[in-house]
Amino acid sequence: MPSWKFLNPRDRDAAALRREMETKIDAWWHAFKTKASDMDALFRGRQEWDLAEWMHRQLGAVDERIMWEFGPSDGGHRLVLTPEVHRNLRPMVETMLERGAAAARLVVRPRTARPSRWRPPARWSWPRPASRCPTPLPCGLASAN
Repeated sequence: MPSWKFLNPRDRDAAALRREMETKIDAWWHAFKTKASDMDALFRGRQEWDLAEWMHRQLGAVDERIMWEFGPSDGGHRLVLTPEVHRNLRPMVETMLERGAAAARLVVRPRTARPSRWRPPARWSWPRPASRCPTPLPCGLASAN
């Protein structure tokens, strides 16, 4: 894909590709908004379905290199979209977040100069439930056998 931020307006192919990507982004947010109540039910333990497969199918239609994670947020759940090591995707992911904020009424944190601009820092209380493991071995020392 040509430059996302500095698109040459005379390059018709690049402009068409950008419009196509924006259509895919909008379709992703529409699918997300449609599935939001099911996601909430899944996170609260009231439903069971394959979130990873759904995210792979829906978000992968935009770009399979975009990574995602859900976590707790003030008053709900947080979705993080990140290009990880694919820095060339950062402008597109920023556009996704901007369009998502408008489409799904999401809170998008402003970008900062800190390295954590893609993910807010976790509170110390959040990792606690995940750090308990129901095995006879101490956490982190699971047996490969």
